[in-house]
Amino acid sequence: MTQQPNTEPLYKEPRFPQEDTRHDVTVTPIRRGLKQRITHRKHPARITPKKSEHHDAQRPSPQRLEASTQALQTGKGFMQALQWNEAIPYLSEAVDLNPKSVAAWHALGQAYHALDVHELAFDAFQEVLRLDPFNASVLKPLANLSETLRVWDKAVHYFQRFISLFEASESDYFAYAVALEHQERYADAIAVYDTLVAKDAKHLPALNNRAGCYMNLNEYEQAIAGFRHVLRLMPNFSRAILGLAIAQDMAGQPAHAILGYHRYLHLQPSGGHAQTVQERLEELRSVR
Repeated sequence: MTQQPNTEPLYKEPRFPQEDTRHDVTVTPIRRGLKQRITHRKHPARITPKKSEHHDAQRPSPQRLEASTQALQTGKGFMQALQWNEAIPYLSEAVDLNPKSVAAWHALGQAYHALDVHELAFDAFQEVLRLDPFNASVLKPLANLSETLRVWDKAVHYFQRFISLFEASESDYFAYAVALEHQERYADAIAVYDTLVAKDAKHLPALNNRAGCYMNLNEYEQAIAGFRHVLRLMPNFSRAILGLAIAQDMAGQPAHAILGYHRYLHLQPSGGHAQTVQERLEELRSVR
């Protein structure tokens, strides 16, 4: 069996024609799209820096600065040994003693990031930027963490800044486009996917998501053509099969849509959208 790309199409499947659910906030999964919910793994060693009374005060005393530097160096020593749990208390102490230490906040963010404590890593890296607005070293981790935490406006912002300053990778551009989709900026997302496809004409995730963007813009002919192109490259790509069927459904082509829904169910009989697809098939049959 051909392995499918490990990506979720991020288009929202549109509402079906005979339904008026413009004010329905409890729509079924297929109408909400194929956005995969991300759960965050909490790490037991979750130590938050104390709210220091010196945070907004003047420069700390020489004694506090020296103690902060010592704590930072000890924490970095544990980081070099990949002992992240052991590093956290020292790095937290370093920022408590000197809340204006960019190096301490940066190291703390790295340690939390390594432990997948995403929220605290995000907060620490944002503190780096607050203290040093031109510190570009945290733009990429902030963009990635924003994506993980599904804070899409921040993800768009940080990916934009990162891409404007550095030679971004294909995965960076793809993540940027995904964030734009989540902000419902479909035309902007299409432009980014176009960039990816120009570099790699067989970039299936970009091709598939671009077709989904056209569908969200109600440009069904473009969407149908896009999904068909994906399926010429990978005939059994179930997400493209489903996207094509929905686009045909919305374009007023129920006969083609029914064939597509059946094909999807044949490939994904117990998939996450199988029940909703089956329900839609029954609706289509009842109006024929």
